Amino acid sequence: MMNNIILKASAGTGKTYRLSLEFIANLVRGVNYKNIVVMTFTKKATAEIKERIFDFLYQIAFDKGNGAELEKNLKEIYKFDNLNKKELQNIYFEMIKNKEDIRISTIDRFTNQIFKNAITPYFNIYNYEIFEKETDEFYSKVLIKIIENEEIFQKFKFIFDEKKEKKNIAVYIKIIEEILEMHPKFVLARDFEMPENKKISYRFIDELDGIFKKIEEIADKKGKDVEEVLTEPFHSLYKKYSILIKDESKNENQKIKAKLELVAPKVDLFFEKKIWNGNYTKGAKNQDDREELEESSENLKEKLSEYIFVSKVLPLDKKLKTIAQIIFNIAQKIKISSKRFTYNDILVYTYEFIFNKELKFVENDKVTEEFLELIGGKIDTIMIDEFQDTSILQWKILKLMMNTSENIICVGDEKQSIYNWRGGEKELFEKLETMIQGNIQTLDKSYRSYKQIIENVNKIFNGYDSNWNYTDSGYREDEEYQRGYFGYFIQDTKEDKEKIYTKIIDMIKDGQIKNLGKSAIICRKNIHLKEIATALNEAKIPYTLESKATILEYKPIVPMYQLIKFFAFDNFKYLLEFVRSDLIGGLNSHVKYLLENKNEIMRYIAGNSKIKSFEEFINIQKDDEIKEKLLEYKKLIL
Repeated sequence: MMNNIILKASAGTGKTYRLSLEFIANLVRGVNYKNIVVMTFTKKATAEIKERIFDFLYQIAFDKGNGAELEKNLKEIYKFDNLNKKELQNIYFEMIKNKEDIRISTIDRFTNQIFKNAITPYFNIYNYEIFEKETDEFYSKVLIKIIENEEIFQKFKFIFDEKKEKKNIAVYIKIIEEILEMHPKFVLARDFEMPENKKISYRFIDELDGIFKKIEEIADKKGKDVEEVLTEPFHSLYKKYSILIKDESKNENQKIKAKLELVAPKVDLFFEKKIWNGNYTKGAKNQDDREELEESSENLKEKLSEYIFVSKVLPLDKKLKTIAQIIFNIAQKIKISSKRFTYNDILVYTYEFIFNKELKFVENDKVTEEFLELIGGKIDTIMIDEFQDTSILQWKILKLMMNTSENIICVGDEKQSIYNWRGGEKELFEKLETMIQGNIQTLDKSYRSYKQIIENVNKIFNGYDSNWNYTDSGYREDEEYQRGYFGYFIQDTKEDKEKIYTKIIDMIKDGQIKNLGKSAIICRKNIHLKEIATALNEAKIPYTLESKATILEYKPIVPMYQLIKFFAFDNFKYLLEFVRSDLIGGLNSHVKYLLENKNEIMRYIAGNSKIKSFEEFINIQKDDEIKEKLLEYKKLIL
């Protein structure tokens, strides 16, 4: 590898600026733009970096705009003496003419390119849909296929027996969903073989015998009942166990079997609770007894774990792998038939395609020429943005191309890992330095966020993890960026404490937050927004509730929506709801009048009435009180 850079860049520190310069620096070094691959995680980021590269290249090549400053930075960062502007101009024009050859895309689009060019033709698919997540209907289809096939159902039946929820279909649909979501993990673990033909050992029984015997000795020395020295959760077990030990009608093998039947349902107790009361083993004079019990307890847990692993985990692992593969196969057939795939599907199928030994796309941990042809040709330089969101499956593919490339630039920020739900592994970025022998560089000054935000972010992450060598971010020094307020509160969610929004309400009441129009409360869930809205109402603090749900949650919009529905559907009920809304404030008497004159009103609105205008409708009223009320309506709605 000639030039491997790991760029640690927090939000707003100019990573897009730097990546654009990296691209141009490669052009200056003579790397063909067609052999530079840039991968990002979002379409927005792809568009931004592509636009920035063209913009910067134009300014530098033609001495326009900030070209002089960009050129200065290029020379300082990459130690260039001079730039061949004529050559850069030619490259710029060539890139403009051949935009389709510029290899800047999302990682999803990259895997989709392989999937589309090489995998779908094999399935005779030429058009297909991509979506984020599967539907319940899809999982139901998989379950139906399992139930319909008696042989497959018998293999799946152990899950029914385990769950004991035979009537609740939703439970099994959820299991199928979870197994399919773990498909990438199954693919990665495919070559890992669990030990087979391992004998079940009952040695933990001897350890438990020894522990109970030692506790009996301690009880005898202290003049106490054994149950006083035992902790309460083990009283019942010990009673049955001691009776069994004294049972002379059973031979040793029968006793072991009976002890096993007693212990098996209580396995969790040995890991969750202490067997003896520590008050009877504390102090220097009880040190030998205490150490012996502690050592025996650890041995018991170790041998019990081995027993559980061999007797329970290994058989279950085999069953789960079998049924999981069946589910994967059924799901694949349904997906191919419907021509509908998730991003996860495309990644998994692409990974399996690349690493298929028969296709010989991988040799000596590098991709072959045949594979490079599939993705657009040779790669001299590869740049990966938002590397902290890379999944292990994506990393395995990217690493093959890195091994083929001469220059690697990986940009990321552990703090911004947001794709855990799609398998993103920020630990990959943390360990990247050793995996690619990269030179770490840090962009540590934010040009976006104010001082208050940056200082608090530093405070939070400095104490986050002792193993994390966190570097403080800096901030702009101009006066505007010294303003503002930032506070945070951390509490144990299990503790019953005041909600954080009570602090915000207090700050508003105390005048610490002055401009409500420029203040916002942001939540992850709508239910929390509604809870805060209720608290603001009680405190008589004005607000506008916004959420992802719908614009119809805005209070002023609801009555207008009812009026629109009335005109759209001729349903008189919507007009009544509009009149009774807080916006109009209609009374019961108004509703009564509308109902009594419903037909005339509907004819008027439909254009069939002899009345030509609302004023004429008011004038024909004989009751002066009604006229007054209608005139009030006129002011409100006309």
